[in-house]
Amino acid sequence: MVFDYEGIVLYANQAGASMFGHSTEELQAKPLGYPLADADKTELDFCSVQIAEMRVVEIKWFERPAYLITLRDLTEHNRTQQLLAYLARHDDLTGLINRSQFCAGLDMAIDRAKRRRSRLAVAFLDRDLFKPVNNTYEYDQGDALLKGIADRLSNACRAGEFVGRLAGDEFTILAEDINSPMRR
Repeated sequence: MVFDYEGIVLYANQAGASMFGHSTEELQAKPLGYPLADADKTELDFCSVQIAEMRVVEIKWFERPAYLITLRDLTEHNRTQQLLAYLARHDDLTGLINRSQFCAGLDMAIDRAKRRRSRLAVAFLDRDLFKPVNNTYEYDQGDALLKGIADRLSNACRAGEFVGRLAGDEFTILAEDINSPMRR
């Protein structure tokens, strides 16, 4: 896209116009309302694009000073990065935190308990005879059973307690600030 010094669109190709949710003709001579002076590389929020990378170069446009702006839609890239970050910390089947995240949370909880001189509890749950469920009823039914267990454990815990899936049919619960043997 090409803008003048006031941010008025002088030219937009189809890709640039579609990022703004308009046709090239609709964008011609329209102000986009943000200053371009001293712009180099930044991230912007647009109407149809969540995040875009913008690069600006000063040019001459029909003998007038202008800015050539290249935009790159990073929306899908950022979604992928967020998904990968989520999957690095969570079990993809149940959505519970995974083994590494649970262990990291347990380490922090132990440090907090030492500082506060409080107690914590860790429960380890293993679903017996889970393999025959998968062998008899197929993996879809086994996955549904694991999701059901995850939901029940999550719903049974109070806010601030961590429920995790370590692997297969192994689950954990971490409860902090245990003041008495019978909390509930």
